[in-house]
Amino acid sequence: MTDDLLKAFNEIQMARTPYMLEHFVVGQHLTREQQYAQCVCELQIKYDVIRRALLGREKLQIERAKLEREAMGIEDSGDRRIKSIEAEMKALDVEGQDRAMKGALREFTALYAIFKTFDKQYTREELNKAQHEYWPKRLTMQANQDILATGRVGVGNIDSLRMIGMSPTPELDHVRTVEQKFLEIGDIKLLVCVPTEFKAEQGLPCLAELNIPTTIQVKYLNVHGRKVAEAYNYAAMEAAKDGADFMMTVEDDTFPPRDAFIKLLQHCQQNPKTIWGGWYLKKQEPPTGVPIVIRNGKRDFLDSDGGCHEVYTLPMGCTLFPMQVFLQTVHPWFVTTEHLTQDSFFSQLARDAGWRLMCDTSIRCRHVDRVTGKVYAMADDPAPDAPVAPIHSNSHKIILNIGCGARNENSLPAEFQTDGWRELRIDVDQAVEPDVVASMTDMGQIKDATADVAWSSHQLEHLESHEVMPALRECLRVLKPGGRLIAEVPDLKACCEAVASGDAEETLYVSPAGPIAPLDMLYGHRASLAAGRKPMAHRTGFTAESLKKSLAAAGFSEIGVRRENLALKAIALKA
Repeated sequence: MTDDLLKAFNEIQMARTPYMLEHFVVGQHLTREQQYAQCVCELQIKYDVIRRALLGREKLQIERAKLEREAMGIEDSGDRRIKSIEAEMKALDVEGQDRAMKGALREFTALYAIFKTFDKQYTREELNKAQHEYWPKRLTMQANQDILATGRVGVGNIDSLRMIGMSPTPELDHVRTVEQKFLEIGDIKLLVCVPTEFKAEQGLPCLAELNIPTTIQVKYLNVHGRKVAEAYNYAAMEAAKDGADFMMTVEDDTFPPRDAFIKLLQHCQQNPKTIWGGWYLKKQEPPTGVPIVIRNGKRDFLDSDGGCHEVYTLPMGCTLFPMQVFLQTVHPWFVTTEHLTQDSFFSQLARDAGWRLMCDTSIRCRHVDRVTGKVYAMADDPAPDAPVAPIHSNSHKIILNIGCGARNENSLPAEFQTDGWRELRIDVDQAVEPDVVASMTDMGQIKDATADVAWSSHQLEHLESHEVMPALRECLRVLKPGGRLIAEVPDLKACCEAVASGDAEETLYVSPAGPIAPLDMLYGHRASLAAGRKPMAHRTGFTAESLKKSLAAAGFSEIGVRRENLALKAIALKA
């Protein structure tokens, strides 16, 4: 072993540096008394370690000497060598003990230097008395850290707060009390979040008419390039960090009237534990309100009668949240699942926590179709003072997801799930909340040459045979020159081969909808049909040859069709 390496071994000994001991061991505590107690405890531990190390070293040296004497009296060379090795191992233990003691001595020295910085030595009585100040501070700090990390106070800290008689929702640094909000309107902090697909470099048109009094401390947050649920979760965390009292969400296709915020704020202040939103139409005909209510045990859409109503699902297009709702519910607050939108998910979460969801139908917002630019508003709504149009970007390519179904992050091929693509969702089912409610046989709401890619996964087989050509021509129309149609359909030939070689009801593969047999491929998913989902029926079919002919007849060029397991995948270009 070289001398420089042995020197390095000795120099490295010290598990906790003076800086760590000062700032992270002693300095972790919030009161001087608790810092003193921690420092003295650490000194005591190191003092005992050093004393034990000294005694242990002395014992090892005695054992080593004894082994060496015993080795000298053994005649057999093998036995003598074993005894000598045992003595050498004791010598190694002494070296290790010496190195450990070096580290302990260095920590003791650093702790003693910290000890000398205290103005006084506290008595046990003084330390006990200081606990009443220390623990509320400590638990409040931990609750703050929980909020910043996860959006809510952790279960352990809630229980600890309860044990010392504090509220499980403590008065954290970033939360003003409800009383302050009533008494000091100038002290209200507001974060306004607008999620957009693209960065709002030219401003946020949806906020053009919104009036927020100058007495309100307001911060605007444009969260772009994220899923809407992710954007809202991020905004709520930012609002908590900023010490906001309220968070307001406005979607870039929803344009609130001038007095929307003032009305929503008054409602929240006058009605504890409520969340308030404005009213707007769905992007469809005939006119139907977006908020959902329960009537006679069934879900229904809320009409605009100028009054205030408790709702079952509160849309987030123009909504004001008291920040306490995020402290009293579990993060993530906004989630999109196969069956729920982020609006529905949050509404259920808040309702379970005892919050009421309210809609003021006198706050009537304009709702804009991102694809067509059509404005959905009531006939008697006044004309807007500013242009009404959502934010777009020419730098992103557009993919139409035809027959999109419920929201699913993996509904598109991986190559189209990047930041460079913008998805427009199309479906006949209003319940899945598509961007455009339409059949692929008539997508008239979408302008000519809109999309770079049209994606149709297992949709064509649900059409009648005579509807296939109109659907393909619609796909051709909405594509830009050079755009692609990518279509997947069941492989009729492969299905027939499976029937000819075995049981027509034998499972061929398992899809998200369940097991699929040849009969499901031919006629549609039988379990879905039995459940009353008639659109799941298959009304036509394709071989590779017939699909290619249909695409060519519709006007596509450079057509390629390949078999993939039990399906056909076609890629066709618009010249």
